[in-house]
Amino acid sequence: MQLNLNYRKAILLLIPFVVALVLMTMTLNQDNRRVISEISNYLLIIGMLIPTACQAYMLIGFINATGKNDPYFKINALIPVFFLIVHVFYLIFLSFKAHGHATSQYHVQPKSGPVTAAEIHGVNLVIMLFLIYTFINFIFTNNNYVSWQIKKIADTSKQAELRNSYLNPMRILVRTALYIFGGFVLITAIGDVLRFV
Repeated sequence: MQLNLNYRKAILLLIPFVVALVLMTMTLNQDNRRVISEISNYLLIIGMLIPTACQAYMLIGFINATGKNDPYFKINALIPVFFLIVHVFYLIFLSFKAHGHATSQYHVQPKSGPVTAAEIHGVNLVIMLFLIYTFINFIFTNNNYVSWQIKKIADTSKQAELRNSYLNPMRILVRTALYIFGGFVLITAIGDVLRFV
C-alpha cells in the first residue's frame, strides 16, 4: 500500500485545486459568476480530497507495513477524507437547491462599511472547522506521525525503506501543495497590487 510519487505526479494530483484557484480569481459578469463559483467550489474540494486521500492511503499503508495497531491515527487520517466526500455531496445538494432561487443561501448583512459582514453559524461553522482540521492534519499530523514512528525503529535499513516508501512521498505531496498555494497567493497579490497602482 504505497504510492510511487514524485513532484510531477504530485502536481498532476493538484490540478483540480489549481484550476479552482484560477477560476476563483477570474472577473466575470453577474450571469457567469454563479456557475463559475459552483464549478470552482467543486474543483476546490475535489482538489483537496485527492491529495488528502492519497496521504491517508500512504499513512494507513505505513501503519500496516510496520505492524502497528494505531486505530486512532487511522481514524484521524480518514476523518478529513470522509468530511471532504460529504462536503462534495453537500455542495451538490446546495447547487440543486439553489437553482430556481434568486437569493443566495448565505446570510449577508447590508454593507455598512468597506467590509461586508457575514454570519457564520451552523453548518458553515462546522465546515470551516473541518477545513481547518483537514489542513492541520494534512500539513502537520500525518507526516510527523510517520517521521516519529520511523525514528523509533532501530534497524537503519528498515528506516531507509520506510522513509523512501512512505515519508518521502508524503513530504513531496505536502511540499508541492504548499509551493503551489504559496505561489498562487504571491502571484495574485502582485496582480492585485499592479491592478490598483
